[in-house]
Amino acid sequence: MQFTGYERSWLFLKAVKKVFEKSLFGVDVHQWKITMVSMIIEEIRKRIKTSGKSLNQIGRETGIDKAALCRIMQGGSCKVETADILLKHFGFELKGDLKIRRHKYRNGQPTSTFEELDFAKQAKSISATISVLRKMIHSNIRRANQEGRDSTEIRTKRLDQLQRMIDRMRD
Repeated sequence: MQFTGYERSWLFLKAVKKVFEKSLFGVDVHQWKITMVSMIIEEIRKRIKTSGKSLNQIGRETGIDKAALCRIMQGGSCKVETADILLKHFGFELKGDLKIRRHKYRNGQPTSTFEELDFAKQAKSISATISVLRKMIHSNIRRANQEGRDSTEIRTKRLDQLQRMIDRMRD
């Protein structure tokens, strides 16, 4: 199964959660978890749509009631247990307190943790993560502007946050 850039971002999101919990970006952890659940449900919805299977067929394969699948497809939510079953069905796993990780095999090949990658692959992964972070910050600044906030102030805050991270790396 090929994964999109969005799916490869799960590991990054897991790391971002730790940053948010420390309030580096000033985000309420409870609100972040609600957003994360919404993203998980949206991913499930997307997988159901692109699976080419009927809700009845997915229901038979997973043991989930068709009514619950219909609620998800109509924009509703579901229980954590239901999300867990569907994530497993589509190749993901829900662990603990909204911790997401992929199964250890992708396209029949074992995946590697960041620590297991060689130097060049780690460097490429870091570059990709920095690129994603840059896009997130630009998006945050655009959203601030749309909501009538001072985008210059927001940009300064984000740059200060990055500088603090760089300073901590130098220590």
